[in-house]
Amino acid sequence: MLRQSSEIAKPDNDHSTFWTILHFFGGGIYAPDAATYDPIEILLNTEDEKEKDELTVRWRDNKLSELSFIGVVAALLAGVLTSTGSWPQVLPSGRESPWPIRTAWYCGIILSLFSILTAADQTVRLHRLSAHRDGLDGIRRLLAAQGDPASFALPRGIVLLLAGLAAVTFLVEGAILDWGALLLTGMGLVGLAQGGVGYMIFSVAMTAGRLAGDRAVRRLGETRILCWGGLLTAAGFAVVLTVPVAGIALAGFALVGLGASNIVPVLFSAAGRQTTMPAPLAIAAVTTTGYAGILAGPAGIGLVSQRIGLPGAFWMLAGLMILVTLASRRAARG
Repeated sequence: MLRQSSEIAKPDNDHSTFWTILHFFGGGIYAPDAATYDPIEILLNTEDEKEKDELTVRWRDNKLSELSFIGVVAALLAGVLTSTGSWPQVLPSGRESPWPIRTAWYCGIILSLFSILTAADQTVRLHRLSAHRDGLDGIRRLLAAQGDPASFALPRGIVLLLAGLAAVTFLVEGAILDWGALLLTGMGLVGLAQGGVGYMIFSVAMTAGRLAGDRAVRRLGETRILCWGGLLTAAGFAVVLTVPVAGIALAGFALVGLGASNIVPVLFSAAGRQTTMPAPLAIAAVTTTGYAGILAGPAGIGLVSQRIGLPGAFWMLAGLMILVTLASRRAARG
């Protein structure tokens, strides 16, 4: 069930180098040992309800600390790798560095970003679930769920809508990251050295929106968050694309960040409530589809921009965010 056998077949020589290295990464990374699954089994099988709740809270808090550690380390690693972006081109001989070096650099960036996104995704879901009245029971149900052995299922029904909206929102984030600087410099709003300012403002605004997200959802409700979030994001794009003043255009990036900041968490929450699919499979489908948007979307933006120009591609993003507004009532019901 929960325990994948921790009794991995050891070689005859228990002290072999391979087993020593493998065991080093035990506890839930590559070779989970008893310390990973025993706490889960104990909290699921405890009879006393009060003790069961205490053990669940302890497991949840430790898991959140673990995810926070992963996110911080991955962010630091991404920062270090990004700061060495010019290194692959710098060799004493003046030649381009060998392809394995460049491959390792790009793989490190991708691994770091995936680690950050995965940790953030699980953290948001744990926080959202914990805020529910029966949150502790929900955590235990997810930990104990057996159901379909498949870890992923194609979205259907309302989950398909939620997955599509998540992909659109993640696409916006990916487009700002990969194409925002080129848009600003191409429109003559800022110089090449200041091209990254737009993404910086977008990131700050999104972080502020996420920090205030719980209060905003409680006060406004999920339907209004989706509705006004989509409109605010589209309005931000309109400001960037129509106002030829750098300061106002950069304010448009802030509007995009604020508008998009809480759309995905609300969609994840709706995926956990819907009844069309089992909650774990629904959340996995929405998450996977969303991340596909942030990874494949920027390439699609480049393809579209070859046909209609980069401003035209960003107008397309604004139109897609209007779809979030139009579907907000149905999506929020889950």
